[in-house]
Formats: sequence, C-alpha cells, structure tokens
Amino acid sequence: MVKETAQFRSYDSYQDSFHDLVTLLQSNDRYKEVVKSADNPEQFVRELQKAGYATDPAYASKISQIAKTMDSYQNYAAAGATTHL
Repeated sequence: MVKETAQFRSYDSYQDSFHDLVTLLQSNDRYKEVVKSADNPEQFVRELQKAGYATDPAYASKISQIAKTMDSYQNYAAAGATTHL
C-alpha cells in the first residue's frame, strides 16, 4: 500500500461539487477523452482513471460495481412496485 497525501475541496452542496467537477473536466485537456465518453458510464470512469483523476488503481471497477448494484436495486424495487409488494 502506498500512502498519499493530497488536498481535497469541500463544498456547501452536492450541486456545487458537481458543477466544479464538470468545469474541471471541460476546461482541462487532460480530461478530453473523459468528456468524449460522457454517454457511456463504464467508459467514462475508465477514462477518468486513465487521466489520473483518482489515485486508487481500482477506481473504475469500484465505481462500475456500485453503479451495477444501484441498477440491480432499482430494478428490484421497480418489480416490487409493479407487483404491489
């Protein structure tokens, strides 16, 4: 394990955080491929990782797994709603 010290920003709201991320991605050439893949979530996180956005080498796979889990949960909840469970 490699320990890394870094500075992180804090925000007053999720909206402020999201706006800052979008601004960063659109204004920095380092993230050009990330922006191009905005319509493909799995490719998007892989490109973020390739561009050096995250220090965790498993960043893309972890985010993709979270997204898949959320999709599964939403599908399960939707099925329950349609069967009146």
